[in-house]
Amino acid sequence: MTKEQFIRNNRGTWVEGRDPPKELLEELYDKIVNDEIKMQTKGDPDKKGWLKAIHAGSLKESRRWFLLVGNELRWYKVPVVTTTGKEDEMRGKIILECLQVREEDEKKVSLSSVLPNKNIDFFLYEKGKETTLSCKRIVISTETPEQTVSWAKAIRTNVSLEEVSNKLEQGLKNFPKTTHRKPRGAKNQAWRNSFANAQTGGQTSPGLSDKQQVKKKPTPKIPPPPDTEPPPLVLPQLQSQPQVLTPKQ
Repeated sequence: MTKEQFIRNNRGTWVEGRDPPKELLEELYDKIVNDEIKMQTKGDPDKKGWLKAIHAGSLKESRRWFLLVGNELRWYKVPVVTTTGKEDEMRGKIILECLQVREEDEKKVSLSSVLPNKNIDFFLYEKGKETTLSCKRIVISTETPEQTVSWAKAIRTNVSLEEVSNKLEQGLKNFPKTTHRKPRGAKNQAWRNSFANAQTGGQTSPGLSDKQQVKKKPTPKIPPPPDTEPPPLVLPQLQSQPQVLTPKQ
């Protein structure tokens, strides 16, 4: 279906039987074409289409036909519809394992390894011979910004992180258990004894010599006050004076 047919078929579908805006229909048509939804059957790739170029280290190839099959990104010189194409037709492929997918700009998708000090392995095919190469980063150039978004999303979905999970699980098994460091020297042993004595109320630790024993100093006792009765409290007595009444004038 062409863009004009799509616009014509959607006439009168707006509110109150009006025609939708032409700009909206054109934008919707472009999104559907660039990210077409299809029922996938056996042998069909997850995504396919022409891409502008691929750059991987010293490898630079111009416009190629790409197929996304599981965790493999394959490219061909001529279009291939299904994944059952001959090996001699395939020009190269990338195993999408432990990769980070980023959109560098509107027309570039970059692939880089998430594992430290590890390059990306990719394979080239020529006359039935396989050559293995590696590089730190692979850049795929697209033709439109819509292609960049759709391909980055599809590749990111198909990236396998099984190797990362295995490495993390193996690293946790080999990770040494945390143990307390044994003290060295008499000074550290004395410190440990003083700490233990503070917790046990001054008791010495068995199995240590007298020099190694650090006893807790006794707390000085405050003597009680003398057992004497306090002097009785004497209140001053108030002397009462007679009240003198004066006659009123």
